[in-house]
Order: sequence, then C-alpha cells, then structure tokens
Amino acid sequence: MTVARAFLLLHVVILCLSFLAIFAAASSGGLFIVQTNGPSAGAIKHGLGFSPAKPDIIYVDRYKSTDGGNTWREFSLPVDEAVRAIAVDPKNADIIYLVVNHTIYKSFDGAGSWQKLIAIDPRGDNPTVSALAVNPDNSNIVYAGTTHGDLYKTADGGLSWQSISGRLGTNAPVSRIVFNPQNTQEIYVGAGSWYLSALVGLPKKGGGLLVSRDGGENFKKIESDFKNDLVQDVDVWGKTIYASVHHAPDSNEEWRRIYKSEDGGVSWKTVLDKRILTHAAVNPKNANHIVVSGADNEPFYVSKDGGVSWKTVGLSSSEPIRYTHELEIVDDNHVYALEYYKPFMKSSDGGSSWRWSSDGIKNSSVYALRIHPANRNKVLAGTGDGALHTTLDGGKIWKRFFGSNLEGGSIAAIEFNPASSATLYFGVTGATDRATGRYFGSPWRDTGLYASDDSGSSWSKMRGLAHPYGSGDNQLEVYDIFIHPQNPNLMLVGTASEGIYRSEDGGKTWRNANNGIPKEGFYWNLNLKPEGNTPRERCEGEFNKYKAGQKFDTGCFYYATHTSMKLAVRPSNADEIWYTTLNGVFVSRDSGRSWQWLSDDLKNIHVHFMAFDPQDPDIIYLGTHQGAIDSHGNVADSSKGLLISRNGGKNWSQTASGPGQGHDIRAIAVNPEDPNMVVVGTEDPLYVSRDKGKTWTKLATPKLKEADRIQIDNSAKIIYMGTAQAGVWRGIIDYSSSSPSLMEVTGVTAPAAAKAGDNFSVVVSIDNIGGRAGSMPVNVKIGEFNDGKTADLSFTDQKTVNFSASVKEKGEYDIFVNGQSYGKITIGGGSIFSGLFENEKGESKGEEQAASREEKTGEDGNILKSEETGYFGKLFWPVFWIIFAATTILVGLKIAPKIFRAIFKRTGNK
Repeated sequence: MTVARAFLLLHVVILCLSFLAIFAAASSGGLFIVQTNGPSAGAIKHGLGFSPAKPDIIYVDRYKSTDGGNTWREFSLPVDEAVRAIAVDPKNADIIYLVVNHTIYKSFDGAGSWQKLIAIDPRGDNPTVSALAVNPDNSNIVYAGTTHGDLYKTADGGLSWQSISGRLGTNAPVSRIVFNPQNTQEIYVGAGSWYLSALVGLPKKGGGLLVSRDGGENFKKIESDFKNDLVQDVDVWGKTIYASVHHAPDSNEEWRRIYKSEDGGVSWKTVLDKRILTHAAVNPKNANHIVVSGADNEPFYVSKDGGVSWKTVGLSSSEPIRYTHELEIVDDNHVYALEYYKPFMKSSDGGSSWRWSSDGIKNSSVYALRIHPANRNKVLAGTGDGALHTTLDGGKIWKRFFGSNLEGGSIAAIEFNPASSATLYFGVTGATDRATGRYFGSPWRDTGLYASDDSGSSWSKMRGLAHPYGSGDNQLEVYDIFIHPQNPNLMLVGTASEGIYRSEDGGKTWRNANNGIPKEGFYWNLNLKPEGNTPRERCEGEFNKYKAGQKFDTGCFYYATHTSMKLAVRPSNADEIWYTTLNGVFVSRDSGRSWQWLSDDLKNIHVHFMAFDPQDPDIIYLGTHQGAIDSHGNVADSSKGLLISRNGGKNWSQTASGPGQGHDIRAIAVNPEDPNMVVVGTEDPLYVSRDKGKTWTKLATPKLKEADRIQIDNSAKIIYMGTAQAGVWRGIIDYSSSSPSLMEVTGVTAPAAAKAGDNFSVVVSIDNIGGRAGSMPVNVKIGEFNDGKTADLSFTDQKTVNFSASVKEKGEYDIFVNGQSYGKITIGGGSIFSGLFENEKGESKGEEQAASREEKTGEDGNILKSEETGYFGKLFWPVFWIIFAATTILVGLKIAPKIFRAIFKRTGNK
C-alpha cells in the first residue's frame, strides 16, 4: 500500500468514526436537570436589607427584588454557603455588606460582584457574624457583632477591622446594632437571642441593652429591669427607644415584653406583654408608629400612639404566620418582614394588613412529591410549611393550597387513588402544640389525613385517625400513604409514632394494624423541654404514667419500630407490603393484617426509602439513614448507603461504588420503562446507575442539594426532584442538545361538569423535551365548541395553553385536543369545578401575578451521558481535529519530498 493510499484510508476511517460518535451521542442522550420556578416558599432566617434611598430595592438572603418585593431573582453568592446577615448603605442601594458563614463580603454593584473583606478577627479565627450596621452618615463605618458577644468596627469600608469587644462587656450573642438616625454618634447594641444562642450551642443568655454615645469609643449597659435578659431587637428614634425583651430564667416566669423609653434609656415602661414577641420596628418618620411581630394567630401588633393602644393584626385564616425573623418599617405605609415559611411579607398600610410576596424565592423544602398519572406536567409538592403546591406546566407557575390549620406541620405524603386520579390524599405530620409539647394536632394546628374527590378543588379532613392518647380532635401524624393497586378501598397509613393504621372502607374507619410489629427501639425525645423541667425528668415522669396505664404525653418518647418511614408494594404480589422504620424492615403478605421482621441483619438500622425493580421483583433497593435507634435507646449512625438485594430480600449487599457506606440515602427511583436506570438522592446529592446499581455516576449540579424526593413519570421521559431548601427540580431522562423539538400534549385539565351555555376553562399542558425550539398547533373541540391556538416553546420548555369554552346543548361530551380524547365533560345544570387551586373554603388562593406571567425556567442544567458513550461523544470532535491535524502534518512531511522529486523529475525531462 502506498503512503498516499494509507493517508486517504486513515481519513476515511476517522470520518466514519466521527459519524458513529455523533449518532451514539445523540441516541444515548443524557440527564438534563434544571430548577423549576418554585414552589415559592422556604425558611430564611437571616438577611433583610434595603436602602431608604431606594426602598423598592430589597435584598433577602441570596435574592434581590427591584419592585418592592413583588418578584425576586437569585443572585450569585461569592461562596455557596449560609447567609448570616445583610446591611445596605442607607444612601446607596448598590453598596452591600454580606456575611456568608464566617466571612464578610462587599458589593459595589448591587450584588453583581463581590469583594472579600479582610478577616474581622486579626488572628484569622473568624466568629459567626450575627449583626451588621452601616453608619447612615458614612458607609465606610460598619459595625459587626457576633454570636459570642464580640463587636468589631471598620472605618475604611472593611479594609481593616478593630476589635471593641472589651468595651461591650458581654458574651451574649449580639442580636441587633442600631444607629440613632438623629445622632449617629449614638449606637445601641442588643445582646441576647434564644435562636442565636441555640445556633452556637449556648443556653439562653441575655446581656441587656448597651449604648455608646461617642461613636463607639465607649459602651455602657443601660440600667433597667431587663439588664440581664435577652434583648432580641431594638429600634431608636431620637430619645424614643423600643426594645423587644425575652426573659428566660430557669423557672416558670418566662415572658416576652416590649419596653419603651422616652428619655434615651434613663427610664422604661412596659407597653406590650404577650406570649411570643420577636421584633419591634419604629417608623423613621414617626416615633409613635411602632409595629411588633409575634407568632401564630397574632402575628403582628400595631400602635400609632406610641404603645398606648394596640391593634392586633391577624392574617387571613388560611395563611397564619409561624415566626418572624426580621421586621423593618420603611415609611408611613410600607413595612417589610421575613417569616419562617413565607420568606418575605409586606404591608402597604403601615402594618394593618399583610400579604405574602415571595414569588421567585425558591427556598422551599419538599417533603412529598407526586406526578399526575396522566399528565407529567401536572405535579403536586408538599412542603415543610404545611402547604400543598401544584403546577400545570412542569414548574413554571406554582399555586398554593394552604389549609387553615396546617402551618407548623409538614405535608409528608401525597397519593392518587389508582382507580381515579380525581381522588387524592395528603398526610400531615410534624405539628407541635407549644403549650403541651405534644407532637400531634391542636385546635390551631392540624395533623392527619386529608382527601379530595374533585382533583384538589376542595379538601376534607378524614376523622378516623384520632390519636389514641390525644384529646378532642387530635389526629395522628401521617407520614406515608398506601392504597392497594387493585382494591382502592384498602388503605394503610404509616404514622410518626403509632405505626400502621388500616382501613377497608376507603378511609372512613381505621384500626391499628401493628400485629407482628413489636414495640422495640424505645427512645426518649429530648427535644421537648417544658419550662421548669429538664427533658429527661419530664419524659421519665410521662413514661411512668404510661407504664401505670394513665394518660400521658406521647411527645416524650417513641418506639423506633412504630416510627414509620415508607410503605411499598411488591410488583409481583399486590398483597405483599413492605414497611420501613427507624429500626429495620417488616413485611406483610396479607395486605397489612399481620407483619413479620424481614431480616435480623436490618435491625437497629434506620431504613428510609425503598424501591422495587418493576420487571424483576427480586431486585430491591433500600436506603439507609443516620438516626437509627440501638438496643439501648440511643441514637446511632446507620448510614450504610444503598443496600441491594437480588434474591427477594434474603441477602443484602452494599454498593461498592457510588452511594455507599456513609451516605444518607434520601430518595430512590427506578425507571419504570428501563429498570436498568436507578436514581438515588443523597446529601451529595445525586447518583445514577444504568446497570441496576452495579456501577454509578455522580451528577454534580450547582444548587442541587439533598434531593429528598424523586419521581419518574409513567412515560419515563421526565424526572422530578424535591429538595431541601431548593424547591423542585425537573429533568429530561434522555436529552440531547442536538435533537429537534419534540412537542407533546401531556394532559388536559377541565371541569367534570359545567352548566349549559356557561364558560368553563380548558387548560392544555404542552411539553418540549427536544434540544431545539419549536411550535405546534393546539386545537380543542367539545361539542360545537372548536378553537385553535399555536404554542411556541423554547428547548426543554413547558407551558399551558388556556381556552375559555362554552357548550349550549346538555349531554356528555369528549374533550378532544388535536383529535385525541382527553376525558369527558358533562354539560347540564351542574356547577363548574374551578380547578386545582382553591382553599378548603372554596376561596381562590392563586397568585394572579404569577399566573399572568410565564417566567423562564432556571438556566443552569447538567447533561449526564451514559458511561459507554457520554464522554466519547463529548470529547470526540476536539480529539478528532487534533489527530487529524497531527496526521496531516506527519504524513505530509513523509510524502512531500517524494511529490516534489516526482514533479522536478517530470519537468526536468521536458
């Protein structure tokens, strides 16, 4: 073979391999994940800042609003860690001081970029900064207080810091630093906060109120009745000072009050005394206008006469408030607050009424997640604030159902009825009655099981799950729900403290079903601390009542085997149900009538999530977790990672790679169409296997942490993930950026019935899981109604197309979309169901602003190629061109002399 022919053949081979690589990469696809636009909620404990010069520009944690809090966008943090405090230059909204964990950063461009400031502690051992304050007259002068009672000052914008802790004279956490706006040489420091004390593991410690009248050169503790108490908040206007004080001694005399001084702190009087008071804010234009935040059914108090009289401001019954972390009065009308589960709240009438305004703040923790069986873009998410969120378009717009007594609990389970997706249930757990310490419902906080038979338009509480040791309407905490796939009247629920309950009549009546599940793994709940008693003393007293057959407080102790985690059915036998607990796994082979231990090897192991291979029921996946209970009642770490059995549960093995020893398994999902694919959520957070758990690939995506709930839709095209403090994420199972648009109607939402001649809504869910933008016609036909629109979707986009329909003739009609039937509607004299988004009283609770806007899905995503072709396809072209160029040069150098000699010889002969 000549050199020229070899050169040509080599190029042909390389080109063929190129086409094969392109085909392999496009066909294999990858897992593409993006954060959805919600649910808009989540705990933000620190960081509210704005400049009085531009009060519509607000910073909350890692979010910024430029429209007074109506909408929010996330900005990039200098490091992805916890935000502890924010302070904004009072005269320039673009200059921000930000505390991230132990470090202070500064921005000059409104959170566009950050400059790391020098350590405030010259030894380099930075404490946690808990309070920041910028001098209103000079933004280069900033004070920083810490959780250990230290105080630091910079006079050059953070280039250097000076410790003035010795002048402060306290080691209680610095909760608040305030400049007197009429005299900035006067600085007040509140010392003491129960929350900050708990953060650093200290007892409730108070340091009273301190003041400097010489610009921070000297501080003096103000003599008062509360000089040794926790001053959680302080606000000042001239000689008028308001202090929110928490008195927490080792006795039963705990109280919270608002104190007022009108002479610069010389004398004080109580102006408000309530069970829970957190923050106090004074109007910067009117010292007599004060707003105080409380909790629960009395979230705010407003006074316009300096505390002589107060107006108690309650939110609507469907949106109670649990706990307020920050409170600021902007002017006569506008007041801002951070709340534990509804991050930003706003009043536009001086505090007399409030609205939740957190659209775009995606800090929600998802405890339950379900995809509608017939529509992959219709998703329900239960969150840790006791709210049920729903989306019809895959997560671009979320709406919220908030039961009147659910906040403080968590919606931990959602389940559709297998016979009718219009019937669904959710379970609530985790509510706490502060008065009794009980971990079940109270008159203003509900746990239990809720049901809807109209696709979620209305909900009712199922009353049969009364707590055996409760009183009144106390219901059990429902942690998981199981409905028999062949007999929907047969239901089981796993409770947080009393094991399994079983119903044979669709949830009308219930009975305890722990036959064969012994009470093992006794453990104290030492989180309960009623005033005047140590937890152990209190709980031992309640345990003695229990042994004596007396009524007792179940919030003190539990049994690990009756602390439910997950109920699952084996695919090969609908009557075989598995039950995971804090102390191993139980199996029932008679639909939950009786149970037995699965294996002694799993005792004393906290087994949380589990999943079966849908095609091979002998392959079972168990997720272990920390927080197991050992034989002595102590909490133990049982993080053994993912356990896999390939023989029906007889033997178990840990994964050799991926989510193995030391990992907390937070979620497991097996692809229903291709069970080779297994997705496991951990704290890392995500591992994917394409060979039934033999090998694993880690998916690292910024901001995707702690994937606690994972669901793959029935078509095996879309995956959803519910996270801790990052909302819901959506992914495409086999995504290729080079693929054309793939437009599909995923489902239709319409009422079951409507009155003849009345308008009713038909919502068509559209999805594009392709890598290119596209358009598709959408035609709806119901009887004589016939209308068409065009849906334009970008790549990986999803949306809803809304139609207002009307049918004059009575009867039952098919709902046709593009010629295909998506259910029926009865036209007659019945009323219209108004959709998924109503509260339990039938009052619309959707945010119109969010509904009228279609926000773009988050841009950051990841493509996880399969191990066989992913990296090859990704790296092929760069490698190809390098090889091609090198080969061309080498071969060229080899044959060029021969070519020139041949040419020279031929021309020479002429």
